[in-house]
Amino acid sequence: MSSQSSSIFDKSTSLHGEELLRTLLNAMPDIVCFKDGNGRWLEANKADLELFQLLGIDYVGKKDSELAQFSPFYKGAFLSCEASDEESWKAGKPTQSEEIIPLPGGGSTILDIHKIPLFHENGNRKGLVVLGRDITSQKKAEEELKQRRWQESAINKLLRIGFRNVSLKEQLSEALDIIVKLPWLHFLPRGGIFLIDKKEPESLVLFVQKDMDVSLLKHCQTIRFGECLCGIAAQKREIICTRGLPGKDQYRLGTSEKRHHYIIPIVHLEKVLGVLMLYVEVAHVCEDRHLNFMQVVAGTLALLIERQEAEDSLLTSKANLTKAQEIARLGYWEWFIPENNLFFSDGVYRILERESNQGVVSYNVFLKFVHPDDRQRVQDAVTHVLDTGEPFNIYYRVVTRHRHYLEVRVEGEIEYDTNGLPLRMFGTVQDVTLHRERKKQLALAARVFESSIEGITITDASGIIQSVNQAFTHITGYSREEAVGNKPSILKSDRHDQAFYQAMWSILNDTGRWEGEIWNRRKNGEIYPEYLIITAITDEYDRVTNYVAVFHDLTEIRSYEDQIHFQAYHDALTSLPNRFLMLDRLRVAIGHAQQSSHNVVVLCLDLDNFKHINDSLGHMAGDFLLQQVAERLKACVEDDTTVARLGGDDFAILLEQCEDLKDVVVTAEKILDQFTTSFNLTSYETFITASIGITSFPGDGRDAETLLKNGELAMYRAKIEGKNRYQFFTKGMNSKVIHRLSLENRLRVALDREEFLVYYQPKVSIGSGEILGMEALIRWQTTDGQVISPLDFVPLAEETGLIVPIGEYVLRKACVDTGKWLEKNKKLSVSVNLSARQFMEKDLVGTLVAIVHEVGLPVAHLELEITESVVMGNEQTAIKQLLEFKEAGIRLALDDFGTGYSSLQYLRMMPIDTLKIDRSFIKDIPDNKDSSSIATTIISLAQALNLELVAEGVENRAQLEFLSLQNSKDMQIQGYLFSPPLPDAAFSELLNLNCPYDVVVSSPGRE
Repeated sequence: MSSQSSSIFDKSTSLHGEELLRTLLNAMPDIVCFKDGNGRWLEANKADLELFQLLGIDYVGKKDSELAQFSPFYKGAFLSCEASDEESWKAGKPTQSEEIIPLPGGGSTILDIHKIPLFHENGNRKGLVVLGRDITSQKKAEEELKQRRWQESAINKLLRIGFRNVSLKEQLSEALDIIVKLPWLHFLPRGGIFLIDKKEPESLVLFVQKDMDVSLLKHCQTIRFGECLCGIAAQKREIICTRGLPGKDQYRLGTSEKRHHYIIPIVHLEKVLGVLMLYVEVAHVCEDRHLNFMQVVAGTLALLIERQEAEDSLLTSKANLTKAQEIARLGYWEWFIPENNLFFSDGVYRILERESNQGVVSYNVFLKFVHPDDRQRVQDAVTHVLDTGEPFNIYYRVVTRHRHYLEVRVEGEIEYDTNGLPLRMFGTVQDVTLHRERKKQLALAARVFESSIEGITITDASGIIQSVNQAFTHITGYSREEAVGNKPSILKSDRHDQAFYQAMWSILNDTGRWEGEIWNRRKNGEIYPEYLIITAITDEYDRVTNYVAVFHDLTEIRSYEDQIHFQAYHDALTSLPNRFLMLDRLRVAIGHAQQSSHNVVVLCLDLDNFKHINDSLGHMAGDFLLQQVAERLKACVEDDTTVARLGGDDFAILLEQCEDLKDVVVTAEKILDQFTTSFNLTSYETFITASIGITSFPGDGRDAETLLKNGELAMYRAKIEGKNRYQFFTKGMNSKVIHRLSLENRLRVALDREEFLVYYQPKVSIGSGEILGMEALIRWQTTDGQVISPLDFVPLAEETGLIVPIGEYVLRKACVDTGKWLEKNKKLSVSVNLSARQFMEKDLVGTLVAIVHEVGLPVAHLELEITESVVMGNEQTAIKQLLEFKEAGIRLALDDFGTGYSSLQYLRMMPIDTLKIDRSFIKDIPDNKDSSSIATTIISLAQALNLELVAEGVENRAQLEFLSLQNSKDMQIQGYLFSPPLPDAAFSELLNLNCPYDVVVSSPGRE
C-alpha cells in the first residue's frame, strides 16, 4: 500500500477510532489521563473527571496546579500529583504508587497509580500517561483480613493464658497488657478490670489495673451497679463508648484531661462477671467492628474467669474434702487382692503418723500396723468378707509410728471380677479415739450426774423438766417420774414475790446465767433454803435449747452459819456475849438513852490474881472457874441484862435503863458478895475476889468505846486501891492509869537497858555477929537517874509476867557475885526471892539449876525464898515443886510466915530449911505484947521443927535484945540495925572489913 492510501485510511479511521477510544476510556472504571511534556492535560476519561469534579471544565492544556483552582477541595491532590509526575519523568521509566484521595462527602479513595513517561528521540519529554485504579475495596478487605488475623492472634494469646498455672489475678493482669497493646485500636496503655464482689453481688471491685490515675485508684476501688460508667455498663450489660465521665462522676478522674472510654461488660451465660475499662484518645471514633471485637475479648475474659474460678472451686472443694477428712481423721484404702497390693490415702498415713511416700504395701505389712491383741479379730473379719461378700464394719487399735495406740473404725466392701473371684476390697478408715473417749466421758458424765450430791434439773427451752438426778429426789422428795414433764415451779415457795422471779429471768436472759440463794418447798411442804445456779445452754445459732439448774440444800449450812454467827459474837467458853456484841448492844442502848434521857451504866469486872489459878491449877481449872463466875454474874441481874466476857478474866455488865445510880451500887455489892463463897473446881476448892469499875452515860462518855474504856480504867483503879472492891470512874483516873501504862512500857525495856540493880542486905549471926549470908533485892534506876520503888514495879512485873525474866536476871547476878565473895567468906549463902509467878513456870527447877551451874556457884550456897501465899494457894503442887528443889540441893526459906493462911499441917510437910519472921511482927516488939507473943511462938515453932530462923526488919537494939533472950543462938538478924541493902561494890567492901557486928546485949535479964 502506497503511503498516500495509507494516510487516507489512517485519517478516515482516525476519527472513528478516536470516538471509539473515548467511548472505551470513559467506560473504564480506572482513571486515565494523558499529559504533554509540560504536564498539561491533553485527555482524561470520565472516571478521572468525576473523581476530581472536573466534568464540564475545560481542562485541556492546563496543568494540575491550574486545575486546582477549579476544584479547591482537591488542591492537595493536584499538587501532589504534579510532584509525582516530576518524579516519574526524572525516573525515566514507569512508576507505581498508591495515593489516598479524600472525598468531599467524607472518607477517601485509595488509587493504585501507574505513570508512564514518554520521551522524544532526542530525550525531551513528550508526554505522560497516568493510569489509576480504585483499590479502596481491596485495601479494606486486606485491612480487615489483617485485623482478623491480629484478632485471632490476640484471642489465641488470651486463651493460652488460661493454660498457665498462675492465679486469676496474674492471668487477668497479663490479659490486660495484651489488650491495651492491640495495634489497630490505638488504646492508651492504661486500664483496669473490675470483677463482681462475691460478698455484694451488686458491686464491682477493682481486680487488676495498669497505670490508672491515682484519683481513680482512690475513688474506684469499689463501684456499685448504676454508679459511674462501669456501674452502668454492668447494670445494663451494654458496651459504653463515650468521651469523658458524667459530670457527677468527674471527681473520680481528678484531671481535666479528656479521654474516650471503652467500658465493656464481661458476661457469661447471662451472668455479669465484671467489666473491662479501656481508654483511647478523645478524637477516636467508635466503630461497630471494634465494639464487636471487644465483645469477643470480653467473652474470652469471661472464659478465663469462669475456668479459673471453676478450677479454684474444684481445688477448694478438693482441699475442703481433704481438710474434712483430716478433721474427721478419715482416710481411704484399697486392697488389690490378686496382687496383694494395699493402697493407703494420705489420710490413712496421717492417722498412722507415717510418711505418705511409702507407696503400696502388702496385707502382711498392714497387719503390723494393727495392735497385737486385735490382729486375729481383724483377720477373722477379712476372712468373713472373703467368704460371704458382705460389707464389714469393725473397730480395732492401730500402732502409730510414735508407738501410740489409736482406735479406728474401718468400713469396707468387696468387688469381684467377671469370674466371681475377689478382685479388690476398698473402704474407709476413721480415727475414732476421741469419739470413743467422748462416749466414755459422756458415760462418766451420766454417772456423775446421777452420783452428784447436788440436785440437778435439766429443762427444755420452755422450762419443761426433761431430767433430774437422784440428789434432786433426795432433796425435794419428788421422784423422777413426778418431776419430768412438769415445770420447776412445783418447788416454788411463798418466800419470794413475782418481782424476784422477774429479776431472776431478766438476768438469765441477758447473761445466760443466774445464781443466788432461793427458798423452795419440798414435796412434804417443808420450806428450805438452797443455793441455785441456772445456766442457759445454746446451740450453734445461739438459740437457747435447755436450762440446767444445779442446787445445793443450805439447811445444814444455815445451821452451821447460825453457829458461826453465835461464835462470832459470843464467848466459846461461857456462851456469854463477847466484846463485839457487848459494844453493839451498848451502842444501841446509848441510842435509846439519848431519846429517853435514861442513864446507861457499864460495870467492868476483872478477877483478882486469876493468873495464879491458871498457873497453879492449870488452864482447865481456870476455865471451869470462869464458867462458874459467868453463872454467878448472870444470877445477880435480870434475864434480859447483858453479861459479857470481854476476854481473859474480864467481864462486863450492861444496865440499859438505870434511873438511880444507887441501884448500881446495890448491884456491884451483890456481885462482890457472890465471891465470898468458894468456887468448887472439882478436885480443889478456892476463893477468888474481883475488882469492879463503874462508868455511866452520858456523864462519863458519849460513845460505847469511851464508856468501856473508862469502865476498865475505873476497874484498874479498884485493883490499885486494894482489889475486891468497886470504883466509880472519875476524870482523874485517866492520868493515873496512863502513868501505870507508862510505867509498864518502861518496865518492858528496862531489862534490855540494864536499868535493874541487885542490892544485898546482910544476915548477921545473933550469936557471933558474923555475916553468914545476904538477901538479894531488886532495885530499878532508870537511865535518867530516877529510882523507882520495888513496891511500885514488882506487883506490876508480877501482873505482866515480866517478873520471870527479871527474876532470872537477879538469880544470875546474885550467883555471880556470891561466887566471887566465897573466896573471902566460905560461910556465905545468898537468898533470892522466888515470886508466885515464877513458881508456876514450867520446868522452873531445870531453868534455875541451869543458871546456877552456868555461873558455877555451888547449889549449897543458894537459898530460894518463897512467900507463904505462894505455897498455900496450891499446897500439894507446891510441895511437889519444893521437893524437886531439895533434890537439886537448893535450900528453901519460907518468907512472911504468919501473915497469910498458915497451915501447920502443910508447914510440917514442906521441905523448907529456914523460917523468916515477918517484919510486921518485929517492928512492935518488945513494947507490944501481942507482937512479942507471936514472935516468941514462931521462934519456938522453928526450934521445934528444927528450922533455921531469920528475923527481918530489925532496926534497933531493943528488938535485938528481945530476940537474943529467946535462946536461939543460931538465929540470923536482918535489918537496918546492921546495914541497909547495899550495891554489890559497897557490900564487897563491907565483907572486906571482916569486922563482926556488936550483938552483945547490955542487960541479959531484960524482958
